[in-house]
Amino acid sequence: MIKKGVFISFFLILGQVLCSQDIHFSQFYSNPIIFNPATSGQLEFDYRANVNYKSQWSAIGNAYKTIAFNTDFVPFRKKNNSGFLGTALSVYSDKAGKSKLGTTLASLSVAYHLKLNDNNFLAAGLQFGYVQKSIDIDGLKWDNQFDGTDYNSNLPTGENFYGQRKKYFDFGAGINWGLVASNKNKLNIGIAITHVGKPNQSFNSLQSDYLKPNIVFGGDSEIKFENNVTLSPVWNFQFQGKLFELNSGLLLKYGLGMDSKYTGINKSSYVTFGCIYRYRDAAIVVLNYDYLGVYSIGFSYDFNVSRLSYATNGRGGVELSLVYKGLYKNKVKIKT
Repeated sequence: MIKKGVFISFFLILGQVLCSQDIHFSQFYSNPIIFNPATSGQLEFDYRANVNYKSQWSAIGNAYKTIAFNTDFVPFRKKNNSGFLGTALSVYSDKAGKSKLGTTLASLSVAYHLKLNDNNFLAAGLQFGYVQKSIDIDGLKWDNQFDGTDYNSNLPTGENFYGQRKKYFDFGAGINWGLVASNKNKLNIGIAITHVGKPNQSFNSLQSDYLKPNIVFGGDSEIKFENNVTLSPVWNFQFQGKLFELNSGLLLKYGLGMDSKYTGINKSSYVTFGCIYRYRDAAIVVLNYDYLGVYSIGFSYDFNVSRLSYATNGRGGVELSLVYKGLYKNKVKIKT
């Protein structure tokens, strides 16, 4: 019965992993550069730094852990410019399961933001990345190491491994449209594609495993009401070959003070809470605190609602995010 339970759990986990070959974050809205290079430099400030950490499925074995760091900035921008350049540096590391299947990516993104008029903005971006994948086979157990009574690590695995590291270059591109209405309501819609060149990620030099392009459609909106209340729908849809991941949710922001009416320099602090649903996988609760529009800390938890919940008892994963935004010396924030 124990072996049968482990066997079933393995395939249930595999089914969840195959929903998307790439990394994912529940707080995707706090780190948009990972999914669309066109959002590089899309901010009212001059620079921004993001850190996201996610741990999931620890209830059924070795946790899947992902950490990402991004920083983007605007090198040159003047208040009356019709366009400006944004750049970003992104690094993430992902470790999965007992084999510690690891993916480390370092990428540089460049985006140009064009001001179409006072309310509409259009951006296009490119991403150039370098990837290293690794695997640790020492933590794995094989059927050939079963001696008829028990597991014996001294027995040969009977498996042939041609390499435990793989390196390759990766490329992506994206566009993003932004709308800032006269009543300060906002809308962002973007689409991006990664793995344009279909890089070969196989550890075996005698075989090929080409990574399929990943198409991401995402965005967010801000709808402002009286009494410092803002509703923010968010969404992130990914399609990779026959695989997909669909996220959508609604966040409610409550301001704890008043914004500067004329200069826009001072921002209200606010708390955000809401729920996001990942299709056929998890219900996600979100809590965020933003201090004066400069510092932000976010917490979210995934409650598993798929068939995997039989093994996890509904426990999915925790995620933390940190964001810092700043201005160059003697500069004033510019609306984007």
